[in-house]
Amino acid sequence: MRLNKWNLDKDDGGRYGHKLDCKFKRRLAVFGPYSYWESIRVIQKNPGERVEFLYYRAVGQSERVFDMNLLRYIYKTLNFLLSKRIDIYDARGTKYIYKYPFVGDLFKEVVRNRKLEQLGI
Repeated sequence: MRLNKWNLDKDDGGRYGHKLDCKFKRRLAVFGPYSYWESIRVIQKNPGERVEFLYYRAVGQSERVFDMNLLRYIYKTLNFLLSKRIDIYDARGTKYIYKYPFVGDLFKEVVRNRKLEQLGI
């Protein structure tokens, strides 16, 4: 996974029975055995229902150094300071759909509204 580029994970919608289930993630920075990353998951169970938006930001640690107590303490401290979680259970019309344009592109009405704004209608 490259730094600062959103990557689409594989679609598990068929397994869970969701109509739309997209997971995006990216790595923001790497500090030795630690990596700072964020992920977005968009879930819609049936067309026309609510859209769930899940945002998660945290620090990950390499498995090869996980058994060292000092590094584990640093890992827990970094996660305490830098982790963030946002769960929105009806995300249509919120700022996150427009903040992340690749999430807004998943929905026809957002793309349509964007094109109408560009035309001035």
